[in-house]
Amino acid sequence: MKKITLLCLLSVICNITYAQLLVEDFDYTQGDYLTSHGWFTQYGASSSVGVTNGLTFENYAESNIGNAALLDIEDSN
Repeated sequence: MKKITLLCLLSVICNITYAQLLVEDFDYTQGDYLTSHGWFTQYGASSSVGVTNGLTFENYAESNIGNAALLDIEDSN
């Protein structure tokens, strides 16, 4: 009985003390270009870094928050 109680107590403590240390919600406006906000690409002016909808993962609570970068690279070769 003591082992079960200890296991339950540890489980509750681990869930309570869980904290997300790093959060990166990509909060740029969808459809905007990051190159107009100081970002740049090494591929020249013909390439751009746009903003599109973020990734969605099933059964992940922090999913679908914020947006994502979209690289549009034109290769001249």
